Amino acid sequence: MTVALEHPCKPEVLALGGTSIRREVVGQFQFGCVIDNRPVALPDWRVTTDDSGVAAEVARIVGGRTESALINGSDPLEVVTESPSVQVGPGGIATHMKLWGSRGLMHHCDGVVFLSPDGARGRPCGCPRLMADRKEQAKLGRGPQSNTVAIFRLAGNYDMGDFRFQSISWKLAETVRDVRGELAALDDSTLCELSLEAVEFGTKSGRRVSYYKPVVKALGPWRLEGAG
Repeated sequence: MTVALEHPCKPEVLALGGTSIRREVVGQFQFGCVIDNRPVALPDWRVTTDDSGVAAEVARIVGGRTESALINGSDPLEVVTESPSVQVGPGGIATHMKLWGSRGLMHHCDGVVFLSPDGARGRPCGCPRLMADRKEQAKLGRGPQSNTVAIFRLAGNYDMGDFRFQSISWKLAETVRDVRGELAALDDSTLCELSLEAVEFGTKSGRRVSYYKPVVKALGPWRLEGAG
């Protein structure tokens, strides 16, 4: 059985309020992997990093064990946790809309204006105002897909550095505006919870469908409730 994770650790450029912020990340949170060439959603967080010290500290804070895993031909470390939720501190979260084609990135916006290329940055992108309409266009291949990126620090050790989480979940994208409003109200010094929620429902044909969705929830002021 071959297990491979999808995204290597790398510098992240996060556009917030029209400003691009470059953040070096020490690890990535994810809940999916590929097993025997098939994507699998997991109920608990997995954290990948190329730093053994970071891996050990994540395992201490979140709980879990450290393993090796193949990511894009490299051999980074992977912390397999037993936790579907983690408390995180100040960082940033943004949803971009991206449409890829045979020649690369064809459309990149925030739902209102283009974010790239430089010549189009700031111009109206033409996307529907409602998220449901954007989702329908993306489903038909006529519009961009949501892509939410969160940069954060673990509440248990703020000095360890920034972590990254990326998701194409439309449900998560729908909540980003409210989460950013709560962060702004507290000057971004907010203790949040990043969690995985189980969703299960039945189709009209009687088939049961289940999956996990990522959720970001503001808990309160970081300095009052966070560690430090």
